[in-house]
Amino acid sequence: MPDTACETWYDYEYHRGMYTQALEQFERRPHNSNAAYELVWAHAVADARPIPPEAQPLAAFPLECLDLLLLLPAGALSSLPSKAVAMAIGWTPALLQKFALEREHPVLIFDEGNSETGTRVVVYFGDDQWVPIVFSRRHTLTGHTRFFSFPALIRAITFLYEFWHSEPIRDQCDSGYFGARWLRDNLIREYGRGADHWEGIEQGWTWLENV
Repeated sequence: MPDTACETWYDYEYHRGMYTQALEQFERRPHNSNAAYELVWAHAVADARPIPPEAQPLAAFPLECLDLLLLLPAGALSSLPSKAVAMAIGWTPALLQKFALEREHPVLIFDEGNSETGTRVVVYFGDDQWVPIVFSRRHTLTGHTRFFSFPALIRAITFLYEFWHSEPIRDQCDSGYFGARWLRDNLIREYGRGADHWEGIEQGWTWLENV
């Protein structure tokens, strides 16, 4: 077996073993959120590796463990790989808000569109008046145009991870005429009712929950 093939085999088998161990731990503690977190992490890492020829595939992943991620302390969910977070939100939609609020400057994430025009995932960063100026003036966003659209949830989450500790630049945001204006205008209005960025985003989430 060539050296590269050997490395691939041992790398896969090592992470398959870690996943199997995490799965056994979860089966012994099926209501423990820490065990669920470790299982999700181990599965994401192992699943990212190609399966060598004749290697044993990963054991079935118990999707019900994703519900327990709602019990994790703040900051834990966003420490998982982006693909795992997207899978978890797909199974447990309530995790979307939990994830969005874990960012130091939290955001709104929502679906926009319909089956006829196509659905996109939108991230709203709020008004930059509350955001510390950390970029040069040419990169500073202005006004209420901090909406960013993506064709899929995984793309939105990957983008957020890229800007988890910083703010995205103007060139990447939607134009002021793009999107469902009634929805975006209402979120801008709700955001403006907050005393600061946190309150504005919380106002937006409350409004989305009641639409």
